[in-house]
Amino acid sequence: FRPLIDALGGEDCLMQFNGTSDRDGNLITSVAVGNYDLRKIVKAGLQDLLVKSNIFLDCFFEIMLERLSIKNQKLMQRHDLLIVMNPSIGLFQFSPAALMLIKRVSLSSKHFPESIAKITSCGNNLVAVGIWKIIRPFVPRHTTEKITVLGTGFQEDLRTKIDDDALMGFQRYIK
Repeated sequence: FRPLIDALGGEDCLMQFNGTSDRDGNLITSVAVGNYDLRKIVKAGLQDLLVKSNIFLDCFFEIMLERLSIKNQKLMQRHDLLIVMNPSIGLFQFSPAALMLIKRVSLSSKHFPESIAKITSCGNNLVAVGIWKIIRPFVPRHTTEKITVLGTGFQEDLRTKIDDDALMGFQRYIK
């Protein structure tokens, strides 16, 4: 996935697992979505590689969750930590080609409701937090119960869900 990593600006732009869990025992995965620039992926012709990387990582985490579920004799799920930290995320991103790429990637991830226990989006600007507050009432409750959207001052709220030891791999984002 090296061309994709280079186009996105670093390995933290792909879903990662640093071996830690949240306070509920869910595996913490992270991705620096604030660094995503879909225009770069489209310009470099890496749409197929992005879809393949998402499928590969989803399969990897599904196998990991299955093994841990068997070992622990209970259903193990993920807690996805989406690190935004970019006030311009989304602006100028949504060309027709980028929107088609989002659709292709989302089609490969139909299993999310079963494998994801929580999604915490950190570092969102006021507009993103406001949009979430507007659309939240229209999203099914079983989905909204899993999603937390935090603003730029998210550190204290995040520490109520995840111990400091588990956040060590994210220190460059969480000060």
